[in-house]
Order: sequence, then C-alpha cells, then structure tokens
Amino acid sequence: MKNTKDCKRLSYDSLIPEFIIGANVNIYDMNSAAMKLFGLNDDAVKYTRLGNALKCVHSKDKTIGCGYGGECKKCPIRISVGKCADNLTKINSESQVNIKIREVDTIINITFKISKLTEVNNRFFLQVVNIIK
Repeated sequence: MKNTKDCKRLSYDSLIPEFIIGANVNIYDMNSAAMKLFGLNDDAVKYTRLGNALKCVHSKDKTIGCGYGGECKKCPIRISVGKCADNLTKINSESQVNIKIREVDTIINITFKISKLTEVNNRFFLQVVNIIK
C-alpha cells in the first residue's frame, strides 16, 4: 500500500502500530506492526473502514458496517478524527474501545494520537501509543 504521499509519516519498521486513515476512518496505509498486532493484510483492508478491519463489535450493528451502528457516533477514534479535521491540531485521547480481535471479544484500553497530514488533504496519522488488554 505504500503511497509515497501517505507514507512519509509511517515508520514501516517501527514496533508501534501506525495507520494513515481518511476522514471516514478508511485505511489508506499502515505499518507492519499494525498488520501483525491486528492480524491484517494490507491489500485486503485498503480503503476499508478501521472498525471493519479491526472487527469492532459495533461494526456488526448494521450490515453496512463501521460508522453506521448506534454506538459509532460515540467512537473515540471517529470523534478524534473529526476534532482534528476541524482544529488542525494533534489529538491525544485515552479511550476504551470494544474491538473483536482474531475472533475473540476483548475490551482493550487504547491510547492513541491523531494528527492531520499536511501533505495530503483529508488524511490523518493514527499512532497507537499503548494497548492494555
């Protein structure tokens, strides 16, 4: 998926999971740590919404998937992307997100940072800082 405009911020060899996402939380790129941690294949999830790719339990609320369920309006990642788009600032948020990972329901505390990419319109850099299972 290595789009040269999108990947300037990604550290492909980093142990920290990183994503390039769009305003609708579609995945445009990710590093190998994100693929390994969440069991993703970059070609299979390109342009897929983050909640669908990570198997968020709320993405199953509606058949159309991530962003349309009752709890999606409260999604801390979606809210942070919106704030970042409006303010053009970095957002640091510590949230509890229900994500179904590798066919096991797990509640994970995720600390993440989101910032707007200056190189590309409507693209955001999401870095997972800490995960507590």
